[in-house]
Amino acid sequence: MGSPTYGAKPTEPITSYLNSLENTDNITTGVYALSAGDKNDAEIVMKDILENKSIPVKIAVKYGNSAFGASANPNQYSYFISQLLE
Repeated sequence: MGSPTYGAKPTEPITSYLNSLENTDNITTGVYALSAGDKNDAEIVMKDILENKSIPVKIAVKYGNSAFGASANPNQYSYFISQLLE
């Protein structure tokens, strides 16, 4: 699950979607944010929503502190996917 951010939090459509999810067996989740502020990190907000619903989050990552600071380094994204698949 990835999210656009507003005010260092996931946007309302993402938050609503996460809140509507139900725990199912054999689910693997990971969350990332491409833009997040220094004080509140969108990936942590998303992780907390899922874990409060007993949906485990295997990895939560923030890429950059702004949309312009997000790196296009494929190794970072490959690492994210490899962690989900372990």
